Amino acid sequence: LFAIEKTAVIYWVAATIIGDVTSVYAWGGINPGEPRFAATIIISLIAAGVYFISTAIDDRKIISLLGIGLAMSVWAIMGSAGKILHPDNPFGASEPSIRTFFFLITLVFLAASVLTVRWMKKQK
Repeated sequence: LFAIEKTAVIYWVAATIIGDVTSVYAWGGINPGEPRFAATIIISLIAAGVYFISTAIDDRKIISLLGIGLAMSVWAIMGSAGKILHPDNPFGASEPSIRTFFFLITLVFLAASVLTVRWMKKQK
């Protein structure tokens, strides 16, 4: 995979793990019946598979197709995942301090991902 795709895979898997730990602390456990939980696990497994396949081959065309397929699978799986515990609009329904905190976390992850991509490109 290319640096930006590797970064996306690493961050997705890390966010899935962090989200699971957060769920345990926030709700006292993980609900395996939650469609969004199942969707993130499925995407993490697909992403890991794409990562390992793409590092084992040297065909840039196939690697690009794998990256496109991964992006499309994220869109399709998350778009079709239902909701049990997740509210319809948790961001919009939250108080301003939570929205600000979410925005700051997003900025930190964006900056970290840009730095990760730049670092990976330098390593080549």
